[in-house]
Amino acid sequence: MEFEDKLNGGDNETSIPFILDNKSETSQSSSQQASTSFPLSKASSMRAPSFLIDRRLSEAEIRRRHMWLQKTRLSIAKSTNEVNAIDVSVKGNYIASGGKDAALRLYDAESAKLIHVYKRNDAEFIDDKIGRYHRMRIFAVKFHQSYPDLMITGGWDDTVRVWDRRVGTGSTLVIKGPHICGDAIDVKETQIITGSWVVRASLQLWDMTSGKLIDSILPKNRPTSLDGEFLYAVQYFDGDCYGDHVLTGGSGTSAVEVINLKEKKVVGNFEVHKAVMTLDSNKTSIIFGGMESVIRLADFS
Repeated sequence: MEFEDKLNGGDNETSIPFILDNKSETSQSSSQQASTSFPLSKASSMRAPSFLIDRRLSEAEIRRRHMWLQKTRLSIAKSTNEVNAIDVSVKGNYIASGGKDAALRLYDAESAKLIHVYKRNDAEFIDDKIGRYHRMRIFAVKFHQSYPDLMITGGWDDTVRVWDRRVGTGSTLVIKGPHICGDAIDVKETQIITGSWVVRASLQLWDMTSGKLIDSILPKNRPTSLDGEFLYAVQYFDGDCYGDHVLTGGSGTSAVEVINLKEKKVVGNFEVHKAVMTLDSNKTSIIFGGMESVIRLADFS
C-alpha cells in the first residue's frame, strides 16, 4: 500500500511517500517461530527516499522544524562539529547535544542561544578536573523526565555521566564501563539503563545516585548466537508505566527485542535484516530503523 503526506499540498519534491509491506516480516516470522521460545511479532515497513534533515560531513546543524508544515522554525546550531545525539527537556525549553568533539552543549530552545559548553580543557593538568568531562565522542544524550535539570550522556570513552544544568564545572557522577555507540541510554526515576556495543552482557541497569551496577540483563530464553549482542539503541518501553520492559536494538541480535527486566526474558521480537540504529515508543506503538534505510512501525500489547 502506498500513500503520500497530503499536508504538503501534493508536491512530489517535498512529499514523503511510504510503502507498507508485511510480506517479508510475515514469512520470516512463521519460519522461525519454532526455533525460539519467545513470540515473534510483525512490523510494517515504511520506506522514505527523502529526508527532513540535511546533514553534511563537513558541518552539523540542529534545526527546529514544524512537523506538519515541514518548515524550519529555528536554526539552533551550525559548526564543524559532528552532532551524534540530541534531546529536548520535558518542558521543551532546553536542547542538549553531543558529538565528535566530546562536548555537551546546552541551548535555549526558543532563542537558539548557547547557554553552556561542558568540555574538558586540554591545558588542564589536574586529574580531578579532567575526569569530569568526556574525552571521546558522545553518542547518547538524555534529559531526566522527572528532574529536568539533570542530563545523562555516554560515548566511546566507556563512561556514562550525569550532569546538573546548575553546575558548570563538569559531570556530577561518573559510571564507568558502558561502551555507548548510539542512542543507548535511558533513565527512569533513579535507574539508568544502558546498552553497550559489546558481544555479551550489553544491557545493564545502574543506580543513578551511587553509580553502582544493579544488574546485567542476560535474557535466559534468547537463542545462542555467534553474532553477539552489540547494542546501538535502548529505551524504556512506553507501554509499561512501571518500567519493567525495555526495547533494544543493535547489530548482533538481528531484531528489536522487548525485554522484561524482572523475569530476564525476551517477551517480544521484531525481526530486521541489518543493524538497528534508533528506536522509540509511544504507548504500545514502536518505531525503529537503521542500516536498511527502512522505518518500521510495530505494535506490542
